[in-house]
Amino acid sequence: MCRYIRYCVNDNKISGDNVFDVSRASILGNPFTHIKTKKTKAIYVVGSRDEAIDLYGGYFDMMYKKNTAFKNAVDKIYDASKNNDVVYIGCYCRDNERCHGDIIIDKLTSMAIRDAIIEENKKINERQDG
Repeated sequence: MCRYIRYCVNDNKISGDNVFDVSRASILGNPFTHIKTKKTKAIYVVGSRDEAIDLYGGYFDMMYKKNTAFKNAVDKIYDASKNNDVVYIGCYCRDNERCHGDIIIDKLTSMAIRDAIIEENKKINERQDG
């Protein structure tokens, strides 16, 4: 299975087909922020970093089902994970801070596990039928 590495785009300059920007400027950006002291591209201001990140989980699920551009962006990362040992997820959050990129990585990992189970079940069924 692919390994995901989340990194801060301010601290590292990484490029390649296995590198993806998930910052607010991207379709995968978090519309929730806890930052009250300056204007961001976020739509919603909430009480804490953890709340902003936790809300992103439900937002991700909804957008993946209802927004084709969002789904395509996620699927592009997922496809890259099938062809690379490492996929880099970039955001402006510091490496030691919790980030919505962590949620994206969790969702992608769950997708890979689900697909592996489906594939294994197909193999089991083929052996039983054969």
